[in-house]
Amino acid sequence: MWLEPHDEPAQQLRRLVLHLAEDGGRRAATAGRKARRTPAEMAPGDVRQPLSTLTSTGRGGTR
Repeated sequence: MWLEPHDEPAQQLRRLVLHLAEDGGRRAATAGRKARRTPAEMAPGDVRQPLSTLTSTGRGGTR
């Protein structure tokens, strides 16, 4: 079983993530894909907003 009740929470999380990754790989193979889908494949035509970047305020930085 992929989840053991006696494991530490971090180990349970690790097992869960590995299980989900393996399951996703099996599902992709069944669908005829070798890799995860890109956002463009999942939502064709969707326009993503650009990432925000932090900039200096020009006031000499933080103190």
